[in-house]
Amino acid sequence: MKISKILVFFFVLIQSVFAQESLNHSPLSSTAPFGEILSNNTSAMNSMGGLGIGTPYKYDVNLANPASYALLDFVQLSADMSGRLLFLSDKQGNSDFKQSYSLGQISLGFSYKKRWGMRLGFMPMSTAGYSFSNKVNDATPHTNRILGKDGVNQFILGQSVSIINKNNNYLSVGFDFAYYFGGVTQEKRIVYDQTYIYNTKAIQSQKWSDFNFKFGAFWQKQVPNKDIHLSLGLVYGLGKDMRVYKDALITNYFINAQSVEKDLDTVYQASNLKEKIYLPHYFGGGFGVVVKQKIRFGMDFVYQPWSSYTDSDNTKLRDYWNVKLGLGFNPSAGNFVGEKFLKTLDYRLGVNMGQTYFAQAGQVMEYSANIGMGIPLLVRYVQARLNLSLEYLRRQSPVLQENYLNMRLGFSLGSPYYEKWFEQRKFN
Repeated sequence: MKISKILVFFFVLIQSVFAQESLNHSPLSSTAPFGEILSNNTSAMNSMGGLGIGTPYKYDVNLANPASYALLDFVQLSADMSGRLLFLSDKQGNSDFKQSYSLGQISLGFSYKKRWGMRLGFMPMSTAGYSFSNKVNDATPHTNRILGKDGVNQFILGQSVSIINKNNNYLSVGFDFAYYFGGVTQEKRIVYDQTYIYNTKAIQSQKWSDFNFKFGAFWQKQVPNKDIHLSLGLVYGLGKDMRVYKDALITNYFINAQSVEKDLDTVYQASNLKEKIYLPHYFGGGFGVVVKQKIRFGMDFVYQPWSSYTDSDNTKLRDYWNVKLGLGFNPSAGNFVGEKFLKTLDYRLGVNMGQTYFAQAGQVMEYSANIGMGIPLLVRYVQARLNLSLEYLRRQSPVLQENYLNMRLGFSLGSPYYEKWFEQRKFN
């Protein structure tokens, strides 16, 4: 296999990911120093509620379970971009609207040896892009302002091997190695109404540089004498002390007559402080059913005890859990030659619900509903699909409600004739 050409092609694509806008404007995520952790599903997976731990995907790289890479029959390239509309409202009747877009994950999966599969991927792990304020009317009226920006990225190298593949019985195991880099900057200000009281500004930046592992197992079996496949999946992410470097600055300042900010004194300053934060382990399980390659449905469950998260600021977070349900239907069973166009489409829908790790004024629950479709594209030497996904997501806390409309556009390209992608034609 000409892996070197595939790798060059892949790394050229990921250069554009570094110049993306933050997808997160959530005030609720400000309680976590790293911002909002992104789901990083493909568009196909997202439109089925985020299923993937126990559900196979024929035309895409499954990002949820590293044991799935051994299922790849040929080279698969997957890329996604997202747009988000956010509607905010609180109990005082205040409301706001924000919009953003981002280029999401890029993954390359392929089999490179009998029974072995590999994945290379780049995606954001978390993002911060929020900016909000609240007015406090007390003896010294003031406004609290909080701003977050940037995010943590991850580069992933995954391996998978099938250890059983006979008599309609399949079992594979795998792992993801993830290297985290980047960081989040959070700025907090106290701005007083009285000009004779000096304002306070605190800026803190986290820079990540460490790695972690995720492990997975996937089992699939055909029901005897029937075109029905049952599958189960498990994933486990290690809990680990992560190495981060922190910069901090606290100053008092005032605004002069020309509306220019002037620092008065520095209360505290530190640069490149090495510290550790503990990321808790997590586990998930799921099952899937595929009927005649036309109908597939399943359920996933994920749990992560974020209450065990620790850092030098004594940040308190809540345990995370989420349940996902999804259903997909392809009338032509993936065979679009000679079929009517509508029969060649993948139709998908899903729902999920759970508790977030955000700890702002009590429990924060989230609910979402998803629909989408996959459209086959006729490209020479390539099995290509355009994947569309639309999601309505609601997060509810005791004081604030966030309503999202998330739109995703994804491309998946796969071909057993990958050498043809790089073929140089000669003309006489």
